[in-house]
Amino acid sequence: MFYGIHPAIVTPFDDDGSVNYSSYETLCGYLADGGVHGIYVCGTTGEFPFLTVEERKKLLEIALQSIGKRVNVLVQVGHNALQPTVELARHAQKVGAKGAGVIAPYYYGYDEEALFQYYSAILNAVPDFPVLLYNLPQRTGVNLSLALMERLKARHRNLAGVKESGGFDKIQQWLTLQDDTFRVFCGIDEYEYDSFRCGCRAIVASFGNWLPNTFRTFVEAADGGDWETARSMQDRIIRMVGPGLTVNQIAVLKAGLNLKGLPAGHVRSPNRDLSAGEVEILREILESLGFFEGAL
Repeated sequence: MFYGIHPAIVTPFDDDGSVNYSSYETLCGYLADGGVHGIYVCGTTGEFPFLTVEERKKLLEIALQSIGKRVNVLVQVGHNALQPTVELARHAQKVGAKGAGVIAPYYYGYDEEALFQYYSAILNAVPDFPVLLYNLPQRTGVNLSLALMERLKARHRNLAGVKESGGFDKIQQWLTLQDDTFRVFCGIDEYEYDSFRCGCRAIVASFGNWLPNTFRTFVEAADGGDWETARSMQDRIIRMVGPGLTVNQIAVLKAGLNLKGLPAGHVRSPNRDLSAGEVEILREILESLGFFEGAL
């Protein structure tokens, strides 16, 4: 059963927009050294909509080769069409990922039956491979329902859980389904404490890139019933999340890592990097929060 903190690792790009795979391997090692339980490859924070299928495959392979024996490696395989999603899911199973997340298809609107058929096709394509549904309605325009999840869970034994990044109310709904075979991942950095109080024990976090040790300390404290320490860690997370709550959050995350001496690189167009002035403002904010002091 999945457990603990899985940062949604960023994907570093060079000036020309190409993926810097060497820098990516360095970031994988940095997170593993930071004590995370796993990583989440090619998620929203990893800019998956801007990656080709082959780039996504190579990123997963590098993560597995570099840290796959140390931590769990999960990968987001969702695409905006069925065929590439199935291709990526089968590849993830073949190369040894521990499981796959699948974001809802976006752009068009879909009814419950269309979503059931779509997810069933993916789950059937990898019947012995753990699959997590990924709910992010503010990006996809699709808000997965409890009824749909119950129907899929009853039909497919490899439906291993859900990553919720839309709202705390949805986390509470999904927790009514949590059992020994179905895990709810909190994907909202500001609600880790509340989610763990309700029964979550797994996280996929964008700001886990900045705070791997803090998130691990939070998980271990919560799991051990030390809610005072867990609350303290959540407060630290909230203070760090504040500067990133902008339209350009991925650029903020990368700028923070770059300021810390880690090779996070650039974002890929049509996103944009922070300006020099924005980076300086971010530096001042992070300095005031102690971001550059020791292991966080």
